[in-house]
Amino acid sequence: MRSMTKTRKKMLRSRATKTRRRVSTPNSGMSLASLLSSVLLKTPQTETGWAKLLRFESTQSDGKLTSLDQYISRMKPGQKDIFYITGTNKEQLEKSPFLERLKKKNYEVIFFTDPVDEYLMQYLMDYEDKKFQNVSKEGLKLGKDSKDKELKESFKELHKVVEGCPCQ
Repeated sequence: MRSMTKTRKKMLRSRATKTRRRVSTPNSGMSLASLLSSVLLKTPQTETGWAKLLRFESTQSDGKLTSLDQYISRMKPGQKDIFYITGTNKEQLEKSPFLERLKKKNYEVIFFTDPVDEYLMQYLMDYEDKKFQNVSKEGLKLGKDSKDKELKESFKELHKVVEGCPCQ
């Protein structure tokens, strides 16, 4: 076997030190979470299961980071989607009018506060057969709301017949 030359070893140590400094420097412009997320995005989820590594704050995490598995374990019976909201910081998101309806019904919502999180959602469409649902987008469906809509749809024809009946 060939041994590494002193110059090569020195060069490798120098690169490793520079890389460590870049990641750990507070003014580097990129948080460790952002760095990890952007690296993970380049690797397909199905190959590595990297989504299990992600951690976020949520409406029910009491300031601690929570995993997607922990979120799913706290989901309400019949809840089909993972709810999330994006913004610049947790304090701003907690005051969002989009959360009012969900808070009343005691649904947990994940806070995405890092700019890379929105980019992440383009690749992470679902997790453990649960789709991600942005609560600030139009058409948010909660369990009962979607059932009500299906029920109204099923009686649509009957409603037309009753309205057109001359016996009124």
